[in-house]
Amino acid sequence: MLNVNVIGTSNCVKEEMKSMKRGSSIVNCGSQQVRHALGLMSAYARRRMPFAACPKPRSTKAGPRESGSTCYVQPDEIAAPVVFLLGDESKFVMNRSAPIDYHDASGLKRTPIEDVYFISWYGSTGIRYEPKSTTPAATPLLLVNRQLHRETKDALERIPGRGRSYSLDFMLAKEELLWLTWTLVPAYAQHVDSIDVTVRVVGAMRVLPAFHKWNQWHSIFSGGDGGPPVAVWLFYSVLERFLKAGSVGRALDPKLGEYGRSGRCYSEEEATRLGFVDRKITVKHLNIDCVSPADEAVLADTESSRDWWYTRQLSGLVPASHTEPMDIQQHLRGVMRPE
Repeated sequence: MLNVNVIGTSNCVKEEMKSMKRGSSIVNCGSQQVRHALGLMSAYARRRMPFAACPKPRSTKAGPRESGSTCYVQPDEIAAPVVFLLGDESKFVMNRSAPIDYHDASGLKRTPIEDVYFISWYGSTGIRYEPKSTTPAATPLLLVNRQLHRETKDALERIPGRGRSYSLDFMLAKEELLWLTWTLVPAYAQHVDSIDVTVRVVGAMRVLPAFHKWNQWHSIFSGGDGGPPVAVWLFYSVLERFLKAGSVGRALDPKLGEYGRSGRCYSEEEATRLGFVDRKITVKHLNIDCVSPADEAVLADTESSRDWWYTRQLSGLVPASHTEPMDIQQHLRGVMRPE
């Protein structure tokens, strides 16, 4: 478990309001996002709440008078069923299902996203995000009025983690790509209490042709010039983007030119001009659970790791020592291959 010291925790309502004024996509209270919260209360509202009907048009001697009045629902009639549902955490906080396997996930629209200034060498290369955010039900309710804001905060305080405990599914697909799915986000927060990360291995790396036998770029377990393997950079990039953008989808207009910007050095002024996102999000506890597949036959064969064994050239063209196969297997066992 990784512990990051954070002084205090609070939800980011004020930050969300600022983000809305800046036109940021961390909060989008449009009809599509609010529909989830309103849909939860619709059934109860229809059964319990006596919504006022429009008055019938009155007739006069000159003929029937057309009614030009508009009927409005009283605020209390909307707030009451919402508050009622806030008392039921099972309806208020919804868990999403993660993709079952690679074939299930491949049918979903995923994309690499580079809306932050990555320190990682590879940015979002090899990572597949959901392009659009699924706004939690609590976020629109926090921005309605003071009453619902107070009731929503009270409801978040009653659930485990006080609404600041997230769940994330990592699927390492065919030892090539990371598929990310946020399965639980009760409410957007700047200071997150904990994130439960589940890492699953799905599929095996394809067999490389003979002429690629020693090409390290065809494996995420290859290293760089003194750097860690690509797989380490992928996990680092996921953590880096979360700390800067949060548990959201694309936060930057692709017209600004989001691709090909990682790996370059920008000044603070250039990063601001390009629109890089940095919301300075913190997380206190990061819990990582590596789950072995039920069928271990889907794990990559131990021989496939030989595809990237090679003699590296360090600075000054000094040949590095060749890594022995047994050392590689011992290093990978229990780390990237949960056997």
